[in-house]
Amino acid sequence: MSDPYARRGLTAVAFLSITLLAACSHSPHRVETSRVEVPAKFMNEAGLAVQQVPAQALPAEWWTAYGDPLIDALVRNALEHNTDLAIARARIDEAVAITRRTRASMFPSLALTPQATRARLFFGTDHQQRCQASAVGFMGS
Repeated sequence: MSDPYARRGLTAVAFLSITLLAACSHSPHRVETSRVEVPAKFMNEAGLAVQQVPAQALPAEWWTAYGDPLIDALVRNALEHNTDLAIARARIDEAVAITRRTRASMFPSLALTPQATRARLFFGTDHQQRCQASAVGFMGS
C-alpha cells in the first residue's frame, strides 16, 4: 500500500471500528437497591398508635352530610336534568363520528375497480367469435 489516501482511509476505518467497539463494551453502573423496613404501626405526635377505622358504606345521599343547602340544590338539579347517561354517551359517539368523517376528507382516497367481460359475438355468419376483455381501473385523489 503505497497510496497515501488508501492508508489514511484504512486508518480512519480502523479508528472508527475501534471507537464503535469500545462504545458498545461500556455497560452502565448498576446500583443495588436497598430494602426499607415498614413498621407494622405508625405513631402520631402524641406517641400513640394510630388505629385504622374500617371503611363504612356511604349513605346514598352523602352530600347532605355537609349541611349546605346550595350543594343540596345543585345535586338535586343535576339528578333531575341528567337522568340518562346513555344519551350523553350517544352524543359523544355522534360527535366523534362527525369528526372522523370530516377529517377523512383531508386524506387521499384510492379506488380500485376491476372489470371482466365475456361475450359471444355473431357477425352475420354461422360462426361465432368469443371475446374476453378485462380491465383494472385505479384512481387516486
